[in-house]
Amino acid sequence: MTEDKATLTVPFSCHRAVSYTHLDVYKRQVRIGVWGFALPLLCLALWYLVTSLKLVPPLLVPSPTATFRRLVGLFLHEHLTSDIGATAWRWGCGYILGCLIGVPFGLFIGNSRKVYAASYPTLDFFRSLPVTALFPLFLLLRCV
Repeated sequence: MTEDKATLTVPFSCHRAVSYTHLDVYKRQVRIGVWGFALPLLCLALWYLVTSLKLVPPLLVPSPTATFRRLVGLFLHEHLTSDIGATAWRWGCGYILGCLIGVPFGLFIGNSRKVYAASYPTLDFFRSLPVTALFPLFLLLRCV
């Protein structure tokens, strides 16, 4: 990739390269930013339109204003903030505990060829398993 003050040449394929000016790159970034901001607003307007025209029963899809009022009520009058705080505390403790155990363990395995060779098959097996497949196993281990 070559770059000078006027154009930016990006390899497009094996046979040709596409040249962009810095203004083109800036315009593209602005366009992506505008769509990133406009798309959620468009979805919110569509939601408001669908609920105000009563195309869907309010029991199934409440209006944005009713949803916002309920959210404010949950934060102000009910114990949602304490529940979020408890969840964040448990998440943070688990993350710190995992780092305190996992980082030294990883450094130990990475620094010793014999330990790496001995533990590689087991670690590689568990690394290839998706987390969603391990979730029932973790539930059974916790006796839930």
